[in-house]
Amino acid sequence: MIISNVSGSVRNHVRNQFIALSLSRARYSSKVDYKPIRSVLVANRGEIAIRVFRACTELGIKSVAIYSEQDKMHMHRLKADESYLVGKGKAPVEAYLDIPEIIRVAKNCLSFILKPF
Repeated sequence: MIISNVSGSVRNHVRNQFIALSLSRARYSSKVDYKPIRSVLVANRGEIAIRVFRACTELGIKSVAIYSEQDKMHMHRLKADESYLVGKGKAPVEAYLDIPEIIRVAKNCLSFILKPF
């Protein structure tokens, strides 16, 4: 052993430091199991939503869009894997702020991430 020629107190100190380091690594090591992201609901429209959809496609993640009645032919709806109408009969701004409806859509399509965060 390398420390065989060292005095007993130094050897004990080194051993204790090694044990303390080993215990601290075990105590603070992360053993979290991460679940893969399967789908992302994007509550944006326009260029930001299209960029997020492109990234989702590249990563193999299902993309979900929401849209108002007035936005049914917009590009963000067509670029998503799935799209759902929210706020039926409401103005576009009101439709995108209908939080209970957005949450209902997210639960129905099993989205794990909502963008914007």
